[in-house]
Parts: sequence; C-alpha cells; structure tokens
Amino acid sequence: MDNLNQPMDAGLPDSEGSQSGLRITSSIRRNWHATSRWAMFFAVLGFLYLGLVALSLLSIATLGGTEAAVMIFMVLFIGALVFIPTWFMFQFSQNIIKGVSGNDMHATETGFSFLKRFYQYIGILTLVILGLYAILLLFMVVGMAAR
Repeated sequence: MDNLNQPMDAGLPDSEGSQSGLRITSSIRRNWHATSRWAMFFAVLGFLYLGLVALSLLSIATLGGTEAAVMIFMVLFIGALVFIPTWFMFQFSQNIIKGVSGNDMHATETGFSFLKRFYQYIGILTLVILGLYAILLLFMVVGMAAR
C-alpha cells in the first residue's frame, strides 16, 4: 500500500540527479488547496457575472435598432474578455483540488498550466489597456496643443 504522507515527488531525482530538489510538503499542499478554493470562489463570481451579462443581452435585444446592435457587440466583447480568465481560474482550481486530494501529479501540472495562462492573459490585457491609455493621452496632448 502506498504511503500517502510522502511528498508528491518522493523518490524522484531532480534535474541534477540528487535528492535535494523541490519537496512538496503538507504545508505546500494545504496552501495549494486553500489557493484553489479561493480561485474557485472568484471563478464562480465570474460565471455569475457572465450570467448577468447574458441577461443584459436579452434586455438589450428587445430595444432593436443600430444602437442595440452596437451595445450587444460591446457586451459580447466584454463577456469574452471576462470568460477567458474565469475559465482559467476554474480549471486551475479543479485540477489543483484533484491533484492535491488524489496525489495526481498530472492534474497538478495541468492546474499550474492554467494558472500560468491566467497570468499571461491578465498581463497581456494589462499591456493592451496601458497602450490604449498611452494612445488616448497622446491624442489629448495633441488636441490641447492644437487649441
């Protein structure tokens, strides 16, 4: 019978072949589990927000006209921007809980892969928003200089 009190990487050599590599302790497991539960909380909030977005789409659709079509496009765009990181958080949480509870290294690696994707997405989105702010600031400065 397997000893479940051993670290997940017990007996596996690190890249140099010695036993001094990363050890997954029970404290690390508890922290991962707590982090994944918070990620699930925020993922659920994100999905609830997306539900409200869907309801707003229904109410906008009743307006009709060109303005409604533009608003629907904007709401769908914002929904897509929110869905992607929410999905990444949800997948991170599910896989980490599965990995920690079942001592499943593949699920843990998959979970951390989704966490990496989450931060990559947020980082790229932040850079895009900062770029848009810089362009807006440039237009404001040029507009004020033209007056």
